[in-house]
Amino acid sequence: MTDIYQAYKKQVVGLPEMTERLQRAGSLRLFPALHELQQEEFAKLSHRLLSMKQDHVGSVLSVASSVSGEGASFVSYNLANFLGLVFDQKVIWIDGNFRSPQKKLMEQDGVTFADMLRRPALVEDLPCKSAHVTLVPGGSDLRDVRANFADRNYKDLIAGLVSRYDFAIIDLPPVLDSQDAALMAQKTDGLLLVIAFRLLKRERIASGVNSLQEVGVKLLGAIMNRREFDLPKLLHKWI
Repeated sequence: MTDIYQAYKKQVVGLPEMTERLQRAGSLRLFPALHELQQEEFAKLSHRLLSMKQDHVGSVLSVASSVSGEGASFVSYNLANFLGLVFDQKVIWIDGNFRSPQKKLMEQDGVTFADMLRRPALVEDLPCKSAHVTLVPGGSDLRDVRANFADRNYKDLIAGLVSRYDFAIIDLPPVLDSQDAALMAQKTDGLLLVIAFRLLKRERIASGVNSLQEVGVKLLGAIMNRREFDLPKLLHKWI
């Protein structure tokens, strides 16, 4: 285990403090506030990722579901908030789901994911501080630069994210709906696959996993989500 994880084990953040820290997210919230059970589950997931992370080295993670509607954006966004606001990490969350972008973010000005794919050096213009989460929209023209996922620019962008942030979390389009999802995940440190519990179908999950493994994506594990954003219960099963 890393030193940072051992430190957090000695000083476990309690529920009231977690709630207070999550309020730092400010007025721009992509999803409703979490209830107590959800907070506990995201804290467990955050601890697990901290235990896997190398000290003083940034980590770029991708999050996706096999098909749309399983809650991957909900999971990736709240995971970013927990790592940043509760566990004092420098975190950036990137909307890479060009099939279903976050409309609230699209209304914000500033650097987009599409901009950084064209010019990776733009990552230097984004905020980078502990106990903070930087939200980056995909950009209205993200579909137009999809070819960059396979070229040098994307590799350079990943390197820039690693050098500046403790965690960079990229929300991807569904794996079975877009071949680009596997390309995007391929150069990250690993992918978390989100599965809606009530939509659990072995064949669909197997197809998604196979499509990722065929191109060498490292699958970190699966997160089962009950899909309803008001009362989801997350169960972690690490592969």
